[in-house]
Amino acid sequence: MPEDVVTMDKVVALCKRRGFIFPSSEIYGGLGSTYDYGHYGVLLKTNVKNAWWQAMLSREDIVALDSAILQHPKVWEASGHLDGFTDTLSVQRLIAPANVIDCSAEAASDPDFLLTAAHVKAWEATHGEIGPGEWVVMRTDWDKRSHDEALFLNEDPDPYEDGSHSPGPSTDCIDYLLGKGIVGWGTQCIGTDAGMAGKFSPPFPAHNFLHRDNCFGLASLCNLDQLPPKGAVLIATPLKIKDGTGSPIRALALVST
Repeated sequence: MPEDVVTMDKVVALCKRRGFIFPSSEIYGGLGSTYDYGHYGVLLKTNVKNAWWQAMLSREDIVALDSAILQHPKVWEASGHLDGFTDTLSVQRLIAPANVIDCSAEAASDPDFLLTAAHVKAWEATHGEIGPGEWVVMRTDWDKRSHDEALFLNEDPDPYEDGSHSPGPSTDCIDYLLGKGIVGWGTQCIGTDAGMAGKFSPPFPAHNFLHRDNCFGLASLCNLDQLPPKGAVLIATPLKIKDGTGSPIRALALVST
């Protein structure tokens, strides 16, 4: 092998000579792929960490979180890292009747409007029961703001305020709908939750409960004003990303004429 070829053994040898890293437990035979930091390695790691901290956490609206590496298996299950990937999920679940709950008037007068379980029950009394395996989408006409990023995000001007002002479901709303066995929930805002849902208990209930129950969440939907309250069929088609836990979609609806 030519002497100018860089190999991992050469890199490790150089780092050992310069005092940056050493193979872990080397005097006992070593442990593959694990290394300990030497004096200069510790200083280098500290400088990299400080530079990252300054670049990423210098804003007043971002806080630090140092999470444990070892997590309860339910964490991985709830976050979609065990199964239900976009390349293996059952496509039959992605095509289902749509229930379109019109909250456009309420959202226009109050950007923090919350759809509650009581609202949903009143809607069902007029339009009929929401059935298992069906989609439920919240029409707010928020897509009319999509031409302007600031208008669409509608962030609070106070830098100490945690959240933005956009409508969404209350905790009891999502709990009620999932109890009915829906296949998924959709909104016209940037996320499946209300802008201030980080303050709810639990935080971000739509995101939290949809993952818990292995259901789908759709955000930034458009043209819901063209759909009837009942009767449309919603088709949500994710990309077949290997082991993907989320995906852009092209949402289509079939409406009888």
